[in-house]
Amino acid sequence: MESSKEKGNEQNAYYLALKEVKEIGLFSFALEEKREEHLISQATQMLTAFSIFSASILMALPVLLQYTSVCRIALLKWTKAVFVPLIISLCLSILAQWRYRYDGMKDIEEIKKHVYKNIESFSAEYSFNEFWGMQIAPIHKSIMRNNNKRVVFVKISMFCFLISILILVLASFFLRR
Repeated sequence: MESSKEKGNEQNAYYLALKEVKEIGLFSFALEEKREEHLISQATQMLTAFSIFSASILMALPVLLQYTSVCRIALLKWTKAVFVPLIISLCLSILAQWRYRYDGMKDIEEIKKHVYKNIESFSAEYSFNEFWGMQIAPIHKSIMRNNNKRVVFVKISMFCFLISILILVLASFFLRR
């Protein structure tokens, strides 16, 4: 038979564990929110790079067509080849910035009803820590899932942007001939 001291130690360990889980959970949640902000910021920077790059090409195109002896048809084909991955990059950057739906917490009325309905199980602080964890876990998972989508979109967008730059560099070599 367990003594009350052993039972108290188990409860203290359980309380301490839940308290630490709560703290680690808060930290992890904050990191995921920062990750979301950084991914959206990076997508915004990709849009800026897209704008500058495409404006430069569109400004240079009429000058090249009018004042150089480069074959116009070849120049226009290379320009189209540059813009295909560039437009894909633009679309993916926009998708990365999209405000995706995510799970939210119950509203205050639902929380109050749940706590009042189960008031006997909320006799100690660890009960509230456990309830808090049950509330925040689905939110955390949904934000993480959305951020993982954003990472894919940003990476592919950057890759497409780099392909556009590579095509432009190749075009500059082939059009000189």
